[in-house]
Amino acid sequence: MNLEALYELRTRLEDSAIAGIKLLAEDFRLKRAVDKIESYTAAAPVFKQIYDMCLKLTGSADNDGESKAELLLDVLALVDAVLCTQGGFYSIDEKDNLSYIDTSLNSGETFRQFPYSRLKPVIDAFSSQGSGRYAIIANAHEKEPEIFKDFRMKYWMVYALGDSYSETAQMVEGWLKNEGKGICPLLKKDFDPKGKKDMVRRLEIISEISGEEENDFYKSLVHDADAAKEVREAAIHALRYDPANEELLIALTGSEKGKCKEAALASLSHMNGEEAMQCWKKAISKKPEVLSALLHSSTRTWVGVLLGEQIKKQLEKLDSYKNIADNKETSGLKKKDIEILDALWDAFTGKAVPETADYALIAYKYIPQRVVNSLNISMIVNPDKLFFDTAERLYKEYKDACAESAFAADLLTMPAVDVYEKYKEYFNKSIINHIIAVKKDETGIINCFIRLKYDEDKKCYMLACSKRNHYIKTVEKPIFEALDIRWYDLLLNYKNTEAKRYTNGWNLYGNAFYEMAAQLYNPFYEGLNEMYGKFFYNHALRKHATPEHVRLLKRCDWKEYKNILSSLDVSKNSKTANSYYVSELLKELPMSSQELAQELDKLLEKGRDIYVGYRAAWREWSDKLKNGAGLDEILG
Repeated sequence: MNLEALYELRTRLEDSAIAGIKLLAEDFRLKRAVDKIESYTAAAPVFKQIYDMCLKLTGSADNDGESKAELLLDVLALVDAVLCTQGGFYSIDEKDNLSYIDTSLNSGETFRQFPYSRLKPVIDAFSSQGSGRYAIIANAHEKEPEIFKDFRMKYWMVYALGDSYSETAQMVEGWLKNEGKGICPLLKKDFDPKGKKDMVRRLEIISEISGEEENDFYKSLVHDADAAKEVREAAIHALRYDPANEELLIALTGSEKGKCKEAALASLSHMNGEEAMQCWKKAISKKPEVLSALLHSSTRTWVGVLLGEQIKKQLEKLDSYKNIADNKETSGLKKKDIEILDALWDAFTGKAVPETADYALIAYKYIPQRVVNSLNISMIVNPDKLFFDTAERLYKEYKDACAESAFAADLLTMPAVDVYEKYKEYFNKSIINHIIAVKKDETGIINCFIRLKYDEDKKCYMLACSKRNHYIKTVEKPIFEALDIRWYDLLLNYKNTEAKRYTNGWNLYGNAFYEMAAQLYNPFYEGLNEMYGKFFYNHALRKHATPEHVRLLKRCDWKEYKNILSSLDVSKNSKTANSYYVSELLKELPMSSQELAQELDKLLEKGRDIYVGYRAAWREWSDKLKNGAGLDEILG
């Protein structure tokens, strides 16, 4: 039921319970929420009852001597009961008349109805405090995404934008950005320009969804003298969508300071007028290392030209150091100029100008990693021929050091057979047979494979990279043609899967190389199941197995799971030596109760030095499994 006013009333009542009943009569927000409920009273007697109780609570009606504390608890309980049981949807027109919305026909994805029992665990997580809530919400969205179509959940998703745990707020923000324009009225409802980060998030979602359609809303916030600085900054950023804002933005670059001035400059970079270009030309000449970051998201041609001019100047300046005696002072100046070049090149990402390759060949001497990373992103976000030519020229000049970019460029532009034939020499097959004959460094090729995955929904291989705008996000592009199947033989027989560069950090497979291999799994390629099964089964036995290992083995129709559990490292202080980890593997392993009990017994034999509580749990599980108990029974 679309009871936004009732949700608001509950929030105000809860706030009043915290603030104290002595302040009830002075709480104008509560009175406003009560006034909104009046239009509901004709729909059902329960709304009339809630309204009358609230009038007594706020002093607008005689409370017959009833304790306000008790009355507050009673009305809160009644409001909760209504919200828990109502499943229809209502709307309020401009005259505050309540009407029922028929959701049985032509409702699309705007409204959905689900039993409240399915929503309650997530709503409780949204509305409560403390740890563990993030996992509940994230897991529900992954396993039951449909319940988030219920209008009651939309309210709590918007509410979560102000969650004290920023990771929850950021996660929900990403979901809401995929909701479409239907969510914007709820985001604008009760929008408080004086608010904090939750209002900024609302505004950023609205602007990303609606673009220039909400330009008047953005301008009203920019001109609101009482609006919070962060809200005005976000509103100024949102002005970038409408070209008609160029004059206003130029004025703001002169009148604003700090972050708001930077926001005005950033939005101005999305305009296409001569005045915008001249304004930026003047600004960047003073602080290129600071202001260039504001040009990162712009796709205007003049921005690329402007950055190219600045890069050319910086490269000439760096070249001049060869004629200056090297000392502590010049070394410091050169380091500073390299940092400026690095900032400029970062902003240059995705900007295709005729001189791109020429600049890249020189810039690589000073900022090699930045040039390569920028090029890898550029080929995906703006697949212009200039970037592919740049990758080829860098490869010819700097050889294996630039192999990743060249390989990525060829994956995106060449037939699969040609790509394989060109790069197969990087994986000398004789090494697999223990003959030392290293001719080339295959690291760059592997780094590119790590960014590649097979998308089963799209039925194609996607090459990904991380792109920075106002935040970091992953962008991806399909490669030219499906990966040549011969790559799998080379990769799954690779000589150095345990190299240190693949083992840093935690991931689903305990190793970046194995995660890469899992991402490349293509269920439609004949003959891969046996190869993948052996590859991941052997790795699970050598290293600690993860639930993801087992899930992939099941997808490959693998039949052998013996010793996967018992091969875990359960020595003291091992991260797998705990009951949670063991229980997660038990849930995934497709083995009989007796087989699982045997695995636990082997684990008990190995784990003599670990915490006694874990061993006691494993012994109990083993005994119960031997007596015919199921996993659901022993693990709860």
